[in-house]
Amino acid sequence: MNLGLFGLRIASWNANGVSSHKIELQDLINKHSLDIILIQERHLRPGVNFKIPNFTTFRNDRIPIPTHPSCGTAILIKSSLKHHHIPTPSLGAVEATAVVLTPPLMMTH
Repeated sequence: MNLGLFGLRIASWNANGVSSHKIELQDLINKHSLDIILIQERHLRPGVNFKIPNFTTFRNDRIPIPTHPSCGTAILIKSSLKHHHIPTPSLGAVEATAVVLTPPLMMTH
């Protein structure tokens, strides 16, 4: 976890199946007051809904294949943060999800 320049709390999490670990994820978010969570190994099939209250979820679904049935990546970002999703081009075997965060204006004295 990293407390960045703008005071955001960011975590990267290898879920190994996010649906079966949803309570663990919510506990992690609450315990560390996370603003952004980068998730790998989601194991959600295309079309399966996944939501965490007060967060916007962006994800890239991969068409399941026998050797990698449902991996995938996702970014959960607090809905109150100004942001927008960047469509991810085809990257072959690489899985990625991208979001641009618009940081608050910093006051200088």
